[in-house]
Amino acid sequence: MERDFAMPDYELQQWRNLFLQIKSQSPTATNLLSAICMLDRQPIPILLFRKEDDVDQDAEAAIDVLTISIFLKENKDENVYVMDPSMQLAIKELIHGFGATDKAKENAL
Repeated sequence: MERDFAMPDYELQQWRNLFLQIKSQSPTATNLLSAICMLDRQPIPILLFRKEDDVDQDAEAAIDVLTISIFLKENKDENVYVMDPSMQLAIKELIHGFGATDKAKENAL
């Protein structure tokens, strides 16, 4: 896999394996992660996962999967979720390798 950032192959393989595991367990989490990776390394406001006064249960479950698997970190002080930039690039490269870049961009919109 050709890439333009420095990450050891074994580390990329670990992220790939974890991504595939999440993909098999939670398509919603995979779609959310793919969409987040297409964004420009910006924190994601927690409020985006709320419907008026209620929490979107599917989104909440997906966020739980992604925070437990360490793809996302919650910054409670700023009420946002963040993703490590090198991890974001690695996952973006994996999505590209799966041929799903266009779908991920569409989901991000």
